[in-house]
Amino acid sequence: MRTHDKISTGMFRIDLDRFFAEQVRNVVSGLGDGHDGRQPEAEQREVTITRNPDKSEVFDRWIRQSLKDPLGSRTNITITELDNHGKPVRAMILIDAWTRSWNVPSLSSGSAGSASETVTLSCEMLKIEQL
Repeated sequence: MRTHDKISTGMFRIDLDRFFAEQVRNVVSGLGDGHDGRQPEAEQREVTITRNPDKSEVFDRWIRQSLKDPLGSRTNITITELDNHGKPVRAMILIDAWTRSWNVPSLSSGSAGSASETVTLSCEMLKIEQL
């Protein structure tokens, strides 16, 4: 993976610890491949998720809590890439993850185009597993 590469065009399952939180369609990684040495350490452990309109209240609550208390709200998050049949392909496990930023679109009546909500997660350690 390269910095800011889209991981896949498929679906992703988001789990907080071992509990399902929601499905999303877009995950962009700032992880890099670790070979060029130019990427700051923090950027190598960040993932940005574009959320679907049918987002989960459970995930929303954790995001809000994590923004208020990043140290006390850290948890393990697994982002599992699913193939076209809904079967797991690979998993990205964020260890001790917290919310770095949450961008919620404004609801102004004059704005055109689709509004996308994004959340950027940081973590202490990351593992990628082929399933």
